[in-house]
Amino acid sequence: MKIKLLLFVALAVNLSVIAQNEELKQAPDNMSAETVFNNYIKAIGGKDVLIDVITVKFNADVTIEGLPMSLTAEIKLMEPNNESVEMYAEGMGVISRQKFDGEAGYIEQQGVKTNLTEEQINSKKGKHSIFPELYPGDSELFFEGITSLKGKDAYKVKVVHGENITYKYYDTESNLLVRAEMESKSQGKSTMEISDYKGVNEILFPYKQKIMAGMQVITMSYTNITINEGVTEEDFK
Repeated sequence: MKIKLLLFVALAVNLSVIAQNEELKQAPDNMSAETVFNNYIKAIGGKDVLIDVITVKFNADVTIEGLPMSLTAEIKLMEPNNESVEMYAEGMGVISRQKFDGEAGYIEQQGVKTNLTEEQINSKKGKHSIFPELYPGDSELFFEGITSLKGKDAYKVKVVHGENITYKYYDTESNLLVRAEMESKSQGKSTMEISDYKGVNEILFPYKQKIMAGMQVITMSYTNITINEGVTEEDFK
């Protein structure tokens, strides 16, 4: 059994775009991508609170459609871009892991380790894994307009970082990120639906993410989120 490892998040911002044919609505004249980002930052807790977050640990129940097996995941992030994802199967222990320490990393599945490619490494460098909207850096931001998602309006923002492009959608009422559409040479096309925001230490985090990549559908339901504890540099080796 081989399971393709997909990383969530906040992490979706380092992939490339899926072009969409859609009819955009007129937005207020003073609306911009920077305004959408700033409103999102305020909605989830505010800049003064977010900048104090150095590490986050996520525990999740994982469901893969068509796979009759109980899976869990432990995801650890450390500023600026260290990432660790470990997937567990009931009765089998760790079945896959992905590590990135800011300079290099690897993917290991069922004992077979493969180093990250130069493309994968470059896509992770120069970005922040935890709150990318807080640190746009040298990314180019484009406000596309307002579109409709499941009957609700959402601001559409295009983020360009080098060769990587992502479309991100923010609910116009709550200002929360609700969807991201992505494509990469290494992982192909994928869509992430983001929902069920809950407060953790004065910060709103999404507790559910549904990732659709080709015929594969993965649902991550987070059971626990821990801020600034339980993560060390050794976790990314």
